[in-house]
Amino acid sequence: MKWGKADFKEFKKLAEQIEKAEKESQEFCESVVKELLARLLAKVIPATPVGDGTLRRGWISGSEGEAQGGGDVSSGEITAYAESVDIRKNGDVYEIEIINPVNHALFKEYGHRTRQGTGTAPNYKPKPGGQVWVEGSFMLTISEQDLKREAPNIIKKKLEKFLKEIMP
Repeated sequence: MKWGKADFKEFKKLAEQIEKAEKESQEFCESVVKELLARLLAKVIPATPVGDGTLRRGWISGSEGEAQGGGDVSSGEITAYAESVDIRKNGDVYEIEIINPVNHALFKEYGHRTRQGTGTAPNYKPKPGGQVWVEGSFMLTISEQDLKREAPNIIKKKLEKFLKEIMP
């Protein structure tokens, strides 16, 4: 009795493609994180209030001193910064830390109080007890919310491209 023949070339090819995908999956995940970071920075930097530009440059700087004295932040600088960031893998989660080291960044983000009459900005609102509240800009908060809505489509497109390269 004859059982027949089987050609396992396609199975071997599939196994090689899966092995290649496993090897390159961490690189893929890190590239996704870096792209999402670059997109977040491209949103938050223009949304950051402008004084002398220090606060905006702070998003891609390691210190307040490094952020001082610069001009506008270019898209090339954003991309270079995103590529250089350290990514930590914690279980199945890839993590990065976004810090603006400029001293007044938190006050601009969330708002702050000041003494009555010491400011001239139109968003000063008198509060009881001689205090004035300056509303926050929420530049990072709003940019992060925008990116969360966009992220699934960004990741889907990158994943489709990655899978096409691995398994043509």
